[in-house]
Amino acid sequence: MTLMLGMVLGYVGRDLSYMATRYLYTEVQVIERYDATHFKVQPARMQSYNWTTCSPVDWEKNQRMEFVRYSQRVGCKDVSANGAYKFHEQNGSRINYQQETADGRF
Repeated sequence: MTLMLGMVLGYVGRDLSYMATRYLYTEVQVIERYDATHFKVQPARMQSYNWTTCSPVDWEKNQRMEFVRYSQRVGCKDVSANGAYKFHEQNGSRINYQQETADGRF
């Protein structure tokens, strides 16, 4: 009985600790939208990479978020919490930005 109780408490504690770890990125540009859960994004001052969200989101290509906060799950990023991301808006609608590229030649 004690062993079973210890296992349950350990599992719950691990899960709560896992849930508490959240990551925050600012100025996140949606470079490409593949479907409702697969995107190519580029956080500020970082290289772009592919994201898979755990639940469908309404992000569109060329939109930029002021921030996105997520928990890493197995195989996906959980952005389902209220206030997990906020887009740049003008007059109540999201602003579309063109992808910024730099010429690396001298």
